[in-house]
Amino acid sequence: MSAKQPFYSICPVFVASHISRHLGWLESELAAVDARATGLESHPSGQGAVIHSRHSDRYQIRDGGNVPAISARADHSDTVLIGSTDINQGGQIVVRADAPLWRLADLQGRRIGVSHSQDASRVDWWRANSLRSVQIALQQAGLAADAVHWVDVSHAPAPGAWRSQTPHTSKEQKVLQLAFTPELTALDRGEVDAIYTTQGRAQIYERTGRFKVLENLAASADWVARIATTPYTLVASRALVSERPEVVVAWLRANIRAAQWIKQNTLEAAKIFHEVTYDATVEDVVQVIDGVDFTPSLSPQNLAALDIGKNWLLANGFIHNDFNVAQWAQPQWLGQASASLVTLEDAC
Repeated sequence: MSAKQPFYSICPVFVASHISRHLGWLESELAAVDARATGLESHPSGQGAVIHSRHSDRYQIRDGGNVPAISARADHSDTVLIGSTDINQGGQIVVRADAPLWRLADLQGRRIGVSHSQDASRVDWWRANSLRSVQIALQQAGLAADAVHWVDVSHAPAPGAWRSQTPHTSKEQKVLQLAFTPELTALDRGEVDAIYTTQGRAQIYERTGRFKVLENLAASADWVARIATTPYTLVASRALVSERPEVVVAWLRANIRAAQWIKQNTLEAAKIFHEVTYDATVEDVVQVIDGVDFTPSLSPQNLAALDIGKNWLLANGFIHNDFNVAQWAQPQWLGQASASLVTLEDAC
């Protein structure tokens, strides 16, 4: 590919790129600058999953969870942070419904199941999210990390294409069988006492009648405790930014337009998000996105959140090299995109 034809990938999370792509605005904005983007699932190497995580294509845009983005910038690739999305997706601590566990303090001496990927080519993002969130929950309950027994539940991610399709009969079945969450099966079998998950999956777990949420970090008054996989990060290869900055501005323009559309069309946006996220119903999605501003941002709080997450990943061995988050971010492209849309509105 070339700087006129970058590869892209969008994680199955709540980011405006899904909406702008669905509505055709990504395609039209890119076409206006003589460019088009190709989904990473079509990468000729057949290794889209690794490229998605390590951001290793020369001309690439990735929107989604911040752990792979931070890992890529620290250890693998020269990238630029061009935007982020602040949405409260704080995690949940889940136990069996029949367990005599009613508060976090009851986890003292219990077994916490944590996914452990056997693929050394990619950062173990789900393990990182799980460990950090469970540690925060325990600290809020006055428990030290060594007050519980940590149990690794191994799995071997399938290498190859990004977003390979596996047939499932329902959204619920897909979520209950996700390969990167083997700790759920361990919990169901009674091999561990508690696990971490995120909101959409927790709702599906509870509706089986076999599980319950012991702690909801999304309800915490502490915004740092609510970080989990957010802020989501919109990242571009530095080569793409350097050689074709107008492509980056076009992508941001499309997402700003999408964010404005979501505010005015929450139900329709929820239907689109429902197709690409883990939440079970459209109504569940409405509860997540209602009132959220999906406009790409590089706000001080978002950058602080990413810095806190980066420092935790470094201290816990998930990344090997440090970097400056403030210098990673380049707000000028977001500024150009916003200014060009304001100019367009004034002309109308």
